[in-house]
Amino acid sequence: MNKMNRTKKYALAAAVLLLMAVLPGRLALSKPAERILVLGFDSTLINNIQDRLLRETIMRELRNAGYPIVPVMEVESIFHEGPERQIRKLSREEIMGLCRDMKAGYACCGSIVPEGGKASDAIKAGNRYACVVTLYNREKNKFEEIRLSIGGEDNLYRFYEALSKMIAAEIGKRL
Repeated sequence: MNKMNRTKKYALAAAVLLLMAVLPGRLALSKPAERILVLGFDSTLINNIQDRLLRETIMRELRNAGYPIVPVMEVESIFHEGPERQIRKLSREEIMGLCRDMKAGYACCGSIVPEGGKASDAIKAGNRYACVVTLYNREKNKFEEIRLSIGGEDNLYRFYEALSKMIAAEIGKRL
């Protein structure tokens, strides 16, 4: 009987090891294989440099969550080709074309405005902001809007970190 218990224990241990080896691979398969293209955020509250920092923070958050992204240098290269493209003000047709050209399955861009129509020239602690993220799914040829509300921070980097986590979480729910 003792030998039988030991055999069952070994079988159980082997099954657990097999699950541990297979399960992470199965979980990784639930993430899309297509890259995500992170584009600009149209807002009078941030300048072009601040927008680039926001985009890079979102890219890092998505990459940390296990999503493949279009690298920042690849994105930047298309906007240095000429003044005709503004990364913060792209039409839906331009977004669709960029996804195709850059072999991305998804694209996200957005806008940030003060909530309640309050006039503001920068993101400030104590104020609330509405962020509308537009997510494009190339396979379905479909755009979806995600509306987020977030409080300002005394430090722009903290605001970006909090907003990026919210955006990545919401995108993760939809992919």
